Amino acid sequence: MFFSLCGVPGVGKTIIKQCVLELAATEGLDIRDANNHSILYELAGVSSKFQYVQLPHAMRVRARVALIERLYSLEIADPGGIRLRDDHYANPDSDRSYFMRPLHPIDDLYLAGIFILTADPSTILARRIGDGLALRSDHANDTPATVTA
Repeated sequence: MFFSLCGVPGVGKTIIKQCVLELAATEGLDIRDANNHSILYELAGVSSKFQYVQLPHAMRVRARVALIERLYSLEIADPGGIRLRDDHYANPDSDRSYFMRPLHPIDDLYLAGIFILTADPSTILARRIGDGLALRSDHANDTPATVTA
């Protein structure tokens, strides 16, 4: 089964996931990282977040779709494990609109909970600037809308 940590890029999903995994380990709980990022980078043919964000939008979309399928196959192979996913249910499309990742029938079987994270817009902007994701004209993103909210 898995839990999804959702929110816009820069909201803190990865940080929260790391903290939960560390706390679970100290408490002796077998909660695992779904390893979204390493699988995503492998599927995209890169080795880091920096390289990933440099890819054309269409390549990143294809890698995300393939990631979802890979994660489902892992759930089917190990239905008793508990994993945390750094997840995205809404993604910017190339025309700056959004597409929603539909819930999959497998979600009914394995999705135990969705946590939607929010943060102060200035915090999100600072994280995106640090990650090289802010206000890039060659990539569709929601930074302007997010920081003016």
